[in-house]
Amino acid sequence: MLKKIILITLTMLISVSLFSARNVSLGVQFNIPDIHQITLGDANISLNLSYSGNTNQIYEPRTVNSTYSIVSTGLNKQLVAQLNQDMPNNTSLEVRAEAPQNAISLGYVALSAIPTTLVTNISNVNQQNLLLYFKLTANLGAPVSVNSNRVITFTIMD
Repeated sequence: MLKKIILITLTMLISVSLFSARNVSLGVQFNIPDIHQITLGDANISLNLSYSGNTNQIYEPRTVNSTYSIVSTGLNKQLVAQLNQDMPNNTSLEVRAEAPQNAISLGYVALSAIPTTLVTNISNVNQQNLLLYFKLTANLGAPVSVNSNRVITFTIMD
């Protein structure tokens, strides 16, 4: 009887060792998201024109600086900006965005209700505190005593 138990035990051990695998594979699924994020240093800015005392240019253009930070894991993206509505006649709101590493700034660009490109060739960046310059100009014929506002939307696009 003891021989029978030993024989059965040995048979089981041999069969387990013969049929067990030395290695096993496991599939791993993962996802790396495409990130595009822009944050502004200031939520609001004020641009107030004043008389220049110059006959060629009645109003002194006003420039205000702010900052932005950008993260983009994509390739060849662009930063665009647009106003919620066009500026009044004979006025212009321009923006110049400092370009992140290896990107190209298009300099001062007049904004309108149509998306306008500020920076091109944005690829794999993570930079903080880049400068934004806002410039308001008005010419003769601009509406006077206007106290208005506009919302600028910045977007990272293909």
